[in-house]
Amino acid sequence: RLLGKSHRTAVIFSHAPIALTDESDDSKLITNRALLREVIETSDKVALVVSGHSDKGDLVVSNGVPYITLAPSCFSDEATYAKISVSSRGVVGEGFGAQESFSVYRPVEEPEKKSLFEKIRSLF
Repeated sequence: RLLGKSHRTAVIFSHAPIALTDESDDSKLITNRALLREVIETSDKVALVVSGHSDKGDLVVSNGVPYITLAPSCFSDEATYAKISVSSRGVVGEGFGAQESFSVYRPVEEPEKKSLFEKIRSLF
């Protein structure tokens, strides 16, 4: 309901992964994953889903929505995190420590080219 009412783009944070490249035991942590993904991917408002809890980092893009599972810091001697930027062009994550950097770009649509006559006519 919140996504349906919102006029803004959303970034969703979840403790457990909502999407994984493999069906490991982590996939059983959220029992309604398929329903969540359907809601997220059909809303056209979610720019990114970020989660953790997994023993490895992961990146899945499903129906245009990137799902990033951050790498755990407990297996690294370095601080592990990502600095994430979201824009209309896509999502870029600069990884530190055990976290790999990532980027998911959306196709840029060319603006429709109109003649001066078409621009003036569209005003009326």
